[in-house]
Amino acid sequence: MTAESRRRRASSASGDVRAQRSADALHEAAIALVLSGRRVSVAALAAASGVTRQTVYLHYADANGVVLAATRAMLDAEVGTGPSGDQMHWPGAAPPPVLVSLARHLEAHRAFYRRVLEGPIAEDVGDAIAAYFLPGTRQRIEEAYGDQLPRETLDDLTTFLYAGIRRLLTDWVVEPLSTTSPDQIAARCWRAARLLSERMAPTSGFQPFVPNRMLNQMPSVGDPSGSPAPFRPPSI
Repeated sequence: MTAESRRRRASSASGDVRAQRSADALHEAAIALVLSGRRVSVAALAAASGVTRQTVYLHYADANGVVLAATRAMLDAEVGTGPSGDQMHWPGAAPPPVLVSLARHLEAHRAFYRRVLEGPIAEDVGDAIAAYFLPGTRQRIEEAYGDQLPRETLDDLTTFLYAGIRRLLTDWVVEPLSTTSPDQIAARCWRAARLLSERMAPTSGFQPFVPNRMLNQMPSVGDPSGSPAPFRPPSI
C-alpha cells in the first residue's frame, strides 16, 4: 500500500467517525426533543446537537427522517437488528426472547413511543416495531401452504397477520391505562401468531376449508343476473 493510499484510507475512516458522531448527536437530540414535547424541526435538531443544518440535510430528508432513524437506532441498540425466521420458531408456547426484549424495550421508553406513534411517522415506527414478527410470520405461512397458493396470496396472508400483530402491539404502547405487562403482551402476540399459523398447517390432500353453510349462500357462477345472493346470517 502506498503512502497516498494509506492517507486516503485514514481520511475516509476519519470521515466515517465524524459522520457517526454527527448521527449519534442528532439521534440523541431527536429523542430529547420528542420527549420534551417541543416541535422537532431541522433548526431545533441542529441547535440541540451542535451540528449545522447543512449536515442534517446531508444525511436526512427532513426532521421526521432524523426521528425515524433515531427510533431504529434505539431498537437496534437495545433489542437487536431483528430476528431471523429460525429465531421465530421458538419451541413451546412461550414467546422467543427477542420478542420479550422488544416489549420490555417499548415499556422502558413508552413515553417516547407514545409520542411518535401519535405523530406523522406513526406508520413507519409501527412497521419498525412489528418487523420483529415479520420473518417468522412469512416463514410459517410459506411452510403451511408451500406451492399451493400463488405468491401474491402468500404476500396477502403475511400482510394480514403482520398488520394484526402490529396493531395489537402498538395499541398496547399508546393505551394510557394499560395494565398489561411487557411479558404479557409479548405472550399475547406470540399466542395469536402461533394459533393462526397452526390453523394453517397443511394436511394430506389439503383443500381450503369453506363451511357448507357458506357455500350454500354463495351465488351460482352461472347466475345470469350477475348479482350476489342476499346475505342470510347462519343460524347458531
